[in-house]
Amino acid sequence: MNKKIVLYASALMLMIPVPGRFAYGIILTLLFNLVFLAGTSFVFAVRKYITGTMQSVVIMTFLIGMSVFLKDILIFIFPVIVLQLGVLLYFPALSVFILTAVNRKGSSTLQEAISMNMKDSGCFSLFALIYMLLRDIAGYGSISFPGFNGILAVQFINSAKIPFMCFLASLPGTIISSTVMAVLYIHVQKMFTIIERAGITDEK
Repeated sequence: MNKKIVLYASALMLMIPVPGRFAYGIILTLLFNLVFLAGTSFVFAVRKYITGTMQSVVIMTFLIGMSVFLKDILIFIFPVIVLQLGVLLYFPALSVFILTAVNRKGSSTLQEAISMNMKDSGCFSLFALIYMLLRDIAGYGSISFPGFNGILAVQFINSAKIPFMCFLASLPGTIISSTVMAVLYIHVQKMFTIIERAGITDEK
């Protein structure tokens, strides 16, 4: 199986412990992209000076430190949501997806490294947001957005009266839906890989 597909799927699995609200997905994907961008720039800057095992230690320390810094900023904008998410806000920095991608070789300039990594990050973020949106709709019958005093939900279905929706909002339901979405994500990525290879072949 394509290594990139496995990394995408494992990153998506980080969303399992997160309550199935679209608002939380927005905050986490925003943090994910900011940490990813900062990590890519940092690694490109220090790669010439730090090598071997120490490089991984320094990168991990930087990513966690960046998460703490961004959390301190977000708490002034969305204090309630940040407190609700708690340690889940550190998940992006601990993602194998980010750790692997920022260490990827092959980019001769910082612009190339950022362009390559943020393309992957954007693809993952889009799928993660769709996933959290579907969880919000299926589990709670609503679409929620971040607000200063918590989440702002547009309710259109009373999920309390529908047992199946209550199940999807629970942890077992989340695990099942996450597995389904991960499998779907793998298939979508395989399709894109096949299309890209076909394009390269046609050009030749």
